[in-house]
Amino acid sequence: MSTAWVSTVGSDPLFQMRSNTSFNMPLPPKLRSCIIPSVTTMGIIGSRCVSLLMLDLPELEPLLVRVYSAFSANLEKGSGLVWGPPEKAIGASAADEKRYADLGPADLATADPSIAALHAVLLRSVIEREPMLSTTLGFPVIACADLTSGPILRLAYYPPKRGETVNHDHADIDLVTVLPRATASGLQILQAGTWGPCAIAPNAIAVLPGDLAREFGGPAATRHRVVSDGRPRMSVSLFVNARPDLQVRNGSTVLDDINLRLQKVRGGTYE
Repeated sequence: MSTAWVSTVGSDPLFQMRSNTSFNMPLPPKLRSCIIPSVTTMGIIGSRCVSLLMLDLPELEPLLVRVYSAFSANLEKGSGLVWGPPEKAIGASAADEKRYADLGPADLATADPSIAALHAVLLRSVIEREPMLSTTLGFPVIACADLTSGPILRLAYYPPKRGETVNHDHADIDLVTVLPRATASGLQILQAGTWGPCAIAPNAIAVLPGDLAREFGGPAATRHRVVSDGRPRMSVSLFVNARPDLQVRNGSTVLDDINLRLQKVRGGTYE
């Protein structure tokens, strides 16, 4: 099944999705996530310079349609989610033009059921692929991961500003970031000093190493940004964080590193 997301003229509704399947359809009886039909890597695996992994996740698209529909409704109402504070990437001249909500395991009980289901599916996709991920990335992903409070699902909305960078150049402060397809193009990754588009298939996910991966023997983090293609854009990210008590190479803990980053980016801390 192929779904097209198209923006409407005007701001109400903010976003319209068109599909040959109703948003009220039931979830597939089983979201198959235990077999990887194909894996695509970018970068040099031998030296752990892995920019990202592309993994197939069959039957993901219908669930994504429901999540983006629920998120669109929250945007229109202006309620239902707790919006995060402005974020300004290190080195950027201005804060990102976005609205976002971060949902951890404790927040999912009151979230739309489709959002909670997506969190579970994306996290399971990492856990079940642990041997392949650890071998490819060069460090024990799940052994380092905080699976209790750490996997954070971010819903983000970027306004239509054709040609403008609405999410500035940055790398995530986590072990890996899991990205399904967004509702519009614009994601770019930096590879060999050159920015290039990163297209994610409807039933696939991209896995990007974060800054903390390198602390445990993994590759350098993947720098990425979003440049608007002129359409409103909604996206989902699963941040798989490291256990906060783990020691990192500079003698501090993971929690120390995360708090230092958040203080620089938005002036807050992570509890």
